[in-house]
Amino acid sequence: MKKKLLFAVLAVCFIAGSAFAAGDLKFKFGIEPVGNIEVSLDDVKEEESSKIGISLCAEYLYPVHEFIKVGGGAAYYIERGIDADTALAGKLTYIPIYATITANPVEQLSALYFKGNLGYTFFDTSGMPSDEDIENNGGLYWDIGVGYELPVGFFFEVMYGFFYSSMDMRGETADATYSRLGINIGYKLSI
Repeated sequence: MKKKLLFAVLAVCFIAGSAFAAGDLKFKFGIEPVGNIEVSLDDVKEEESSKIGISLCAEYLYPVHEFIKVGGGAAYYIERGIDADTALAGKLTYIPIYATITANPVEQLSALYFKGNLGYTFFDTSGMPSDEDIENNGGLYWDIGVGYELPVGFFFEVMYGFFYSSMDMRGETADATYSRLGINIGYKLSI
């Protein structure tokens, strides 16, 4: 619960702060049709696919060059189920806060852009059956992808990313890596 409160406070500060600089405020809805989680403890690795996931995101981008924009963002990856008959069975949630950059090096295709995100992700396993024994630790988050903006403010993105985190279980630490392919649909407000 503390993580969700922190996320909400940071998102409000981020959006409120963006009102003081001219740039783009983006709101996105994402679908992750492909996801995979790998948990390793000592020399034992366990890997499972996740069910289709949904995410909500807000970003602010400020132009620093004719073809480059930088900014920040926050996302909430709604609980996604893991199909497994093992300790990984259950649901996972990720909440990344990140810096972002977009570049459009092709002048003739001004609506097409390349994008990268780098930040920190909070990790929550409250949907797992054995959650009372798990302490979650966040970690590095990164995403790369490509996007396309329509003239009316709508845009589409295809992103591939990794979420690094760990879980402390009964005195042992397990590393967890979640990778996913996401499709984002959103709307951009130029402010």
